[in-house]
Amino acid sequence: LLVDLMPQGASSPQNLVVFGSDVLFVANTPGLGRELWKTDGTTAGTQLVKDIRTGSANSLTNEIVPFNGLAWFAAHDGSNGSELWKTDGTTAGTSLAVDLRAGPQSGAPTRLTVAGGWLWFAASDGNTGVELWRSDGTPAGTTLVADLNPGGNTQIYEIAPFGSGVLFAADVGNGNGQEPWFSDGTVSG
Repeated sequence: LLVDLMPQGASSPQNLVVFGSDVLFVANTPGLGRELWKTDGTTAGTQLVKDIRTGSANSLTNEIVPFNGLAWFAAHDGSNGSELWKTDGTTAGTSLAVDLRAGPQSGAPTRLTVAGGWLWFAASDGNTGVELWRSDGTPAGTTLVADLNPGGNTQIYEIAPFGSGVLFAADVGNGNGQEPWFSDGTVSG
């Protein structure tokens, strides 16, 4: 046992991702809830990266994706809803990166995938339903790829790097159900 993060139960570490010389992961601990942790493989080197949502409320989903030298994930800080966050593996270097849906509502980014120099994901900005987005890691460089289901949500099940863009499985609400789609990041592609 490397470290017992929850002596009276299971910390349920998930989504272990190699990041530099450490491994980042999400774990549940008493008084903190589900937060971002890291380990260098030693007991002393296993530590909380940041308590994003202070107190025992959970802040993190399970996805952690390395992109442009940082690790990206969705987190809820109690004020901004579930939004896109980034970390360099330190407390000071962990911050909200893109607030897709300003205020307490969630943009709820999921299915984080790196392809073609972009971070791709499914999310909603409140103006559209859940749709395909991509980001260069900046708020200005984070854009809706296309509103495939105007007035509704596109159900995006998976996103995979493919050629010059991504292949994704989606139900766009047209009665055909889940089908494969491709995007190069442009509205027409």
